[in-house]
Amino acid sequence: MLEHLLATLLEITISVSLVIAVLLLLRPLIGRRYAAKWRYWIWLAVAIRLLIPFNFSLPQAPLQIERPAATKSAQPAFASEALPAANAATGKEAASGLQSEPKTAADLLPPAKPPLTAAQIAGFLWLAGMLAFPAFHIAGHILFMRKVRRWARDAAEPVQLEMFEETLSRLGIRGCVRLKISPALSGPMLTGLLRPTVWLPAETYDRQQLEVIFRHELIHHKQRHLVYKAVLLAAQSVHWFNPFVHLLAREAGRDVEHVCDSEAVKGRDMEYRKRYSRVILSLMSARTSRNSALATPFNGGKKAMLRRFASILDTRGKSGGLPAGLLLSSLLIASGVLVACEAKTPPAAEPTPAADSAVSGTAAEPEDAQEGEPAGDPPSSDANEPAASDASPETNEPAPSNRTLGDLPYRTTVRDDASRDFLGSESGQQLEQTARAFTEAYLAGDREQMNAYLTDPDHRRNDYPSATEHSAVQSVNLKLGVEDRTSGTQTASMELAYSDKDMLYYLTLEMQNTESGWMVAYYGLEG
Repeated sequence: MLEHLLATLLEITISVSLVIAVLLLLRPLIGRRYAAKWRYWIWLAVAIRLLIPFNFSLPQAPLQIERPAATKSAQPAFASEALPAANAATGKEAASGLQSEPKTAADLLPPAKPPLTAAQIAGFLWLAGMLAFPAFHIAGHILFMRKVRRWARDAAEPVQLEMFEETLSRLGIRGCVRLKISPALSGPMLTGLLRPTVWLPAETYDRQQLEVIFRHELIHHKQRHLVYKAVLLAAQSVHWFNPFVHLLAREAGRDVEHVCDSEAVKGRDMEYRKRYSRVILSLMSARTSRNSALATPFNGGKKAMLRRFASILDTRGKSGGLPAGLLLSSLLIASGVLVACEAKTPPAAEPTPAADSAVSGTAAEPEDAQEGEPAGDPPSSDANEPAASDASPETNEPAPSNRTLGDLPYRTTVRDDASRDFLGSESGQQLEQTARAFTEAYLAGDREQMNAYLTDPDHRRNDYPSATEHSAVQSVNLKLGVEDRTSGTQTASMELAYSDKDMLYYLTLEMQNTESGWMVAYYGLEG
């Protein structure tokens, strides 16, 4: 689950990073032609897209991001298994057709946990960063506000209260917005998502300054800019490793101030705009002690302030944001479908003919062993013929195999009584039937038949082999993992012995008990 989420996250963060890069390059053009509020909404749309944990990409996306496969050990639940040749040759099968293996000292130990994969480690690192990033900012804000509130008091000067109430009335703001004074501050600011408060330092301001301060901060409150900044913080937390997302948050934070300034001077003459700019400049000369992500202080760098003043004094009419919105929508859709994160499939081992006889002599038992044939006898002569005998003389390729599992030696191996009882139940028999049918379709390269047993046939990670890829299989052995089946999941491992390979391969099926019965959630071939 974590690995799948991380793969989706990579697709989203890479595709949206391309959009952010384009928007940053086009920012001068967008700033000249469109009002600040449209940039404001564009950044918000991108931030919300970063928080949606779904991505829709083309099956064959042009940009494929390769990630390590979430592999398991070759024998997930049977790392300590050992089958002596004597026991294999003389063992008797139970009436149910199940073969029990001799218990060793290793069987008494708990199964060894497989090592973490690179994808799992990356997932845990991402999760740790996602929790640490907001924790750092929230903790810093709490400490900062604790210092501010230590010597805070309610505003009591008549001029301040009169101007504050007057500005609230002009802006049509209803509800409780508090006005407080704190000597720990060096400039005004707005805080409080739930209990909004306008803060003033312990300084004396004239009426013109108070009018600009209150109008500016209350517009922040009216337009829910603290909620906006919280969304940006959430996007930064989820994508903390992506520098483009932090650039987005920085530019969006600046545009929040531009939007507030534009609303504050809307419909005003040039004289008022200049006076507004002078007040902002005087407040900027005394920065607040902390630039909190959950507050609106009067902070900003030199270049940012020059751009801000240019925006305040700009009285030119600008276009609506429909073209910019269409451009953004096209970029988001195009980038999303053109990027996909695919699992890296480990290369199969090179076949060597040295151990053909060893595989055919120890890995398989005849299906008709219950009729009196010894359990350890080698497969029939048809199954033991060299793979080259099935090859076409013209192409030297294996001929397509139409055999079913009924044509191959097949057995079932269990390690505990609970697994034996489970396979004897109706649910266990249905699981075995599904596993056999899926394996048969997989070995035959029958994609349509495989899809009938998959919970998600359209998943792009599904591996559909060719009809000749597994034509040299000599025997199949079903092995069940020892696990809690109350959760509705079960690992079934199909041990495959090939006549042209020097090692056993395992088709691991992660089974899921659905309303329709046991289905294959996902699978993988390992050697």
